[in-house]
Amino acid sequence: MTVDQFRRLIWASFWKAYGREPNDLDYAYWLGKQRELEDRGVEINIPDYAERRLLGWQTGGADVPPFGEYAKPPTPYHAVPPYPGDTPTPGPPPTPGPPPAGDVVTALAQINAKLDLVLAELGAVLAAAHALRAPDYHGIVFGQAITLSPVVKES
Repeated sequence: MTVDQFRRLIWASFWKAYGREPNDLDYAYWLGKQRELEDRGVEINIPDYAERRLLGWQTGGADVPPFGEYAKPPTPYHAVPPYPGDTPTPGPPPTPGPPPAGDVVTALAQINAKLDLVLAELGAVLAAAHALRAPDYHGIVFGQAITLSPVVKES
């Protein structure tokens, strides 16, 4: 992981777990531990070891985070603002206003025509299903040959 990627991980982790921006001392401490954390993660086969530690895994006392899965008790993570210098993610596009009345009538007519087609197809499928005769079942019960024929109810 590059130093810039690790700085971004520190930023996101501090906001998520502690609800605050990391200060210069936080960056200095954790950047100094980057190689050690990455090596330990490889050694114990936990690829995200550094991130877990930044989120408060295996902390105690005053270092226990107030947010996230390592908080006591666990809580949802805090929201993460954009990294300094990044452009904020744009919000959803604005909801368009109501269409002109003529467009609504045309749209409803098109929907109605499609529904008519679907209903016609559904009617054909139901008619074909009613035309099918249910099968007879044959077997031997207590030495007696029997035939079970379902009763078809007319509607």
